[in-house]
Amino acid sequence: LNASPAPPPKSPTAVPPTAKPRDPKKKLTFAEQHALKTLPQRLEKLTAELHALEKKLATPDLYRKDPATFTATTIALATTRAAITDTEEEWLRLELRREDVERT
Repeated sequence: LNASPAPPPKSPTAVPPTAKPRDPKKKLTFAEQHALKTLPQRLEKLTAELHALEKKLATPDLYRKDPATFTATTIALATTRAAITDTEEEWLRLELRREDVERT
């Protein structure tokens, strides 16, 4: 049973040697342009949702009267805050990329 060890598996994320990295100075893709136009509206929607959830949680005795709703609202609030953070970061990344493209 002196079998030689199997060769390591190829990484599924390895970039083929012929692939060229994308030039960050090239123009924005359609998807990036679309995201830059739609992300501000998404942020407004998420912010409105956040305020509605905060208002719901501010209801006196919500936890005592309806613990399940309190828990669900608290989870939704955390999820919405995370979505706002992710959306803001994506918008900022795209906006910086747009500025970089316009400089060239």
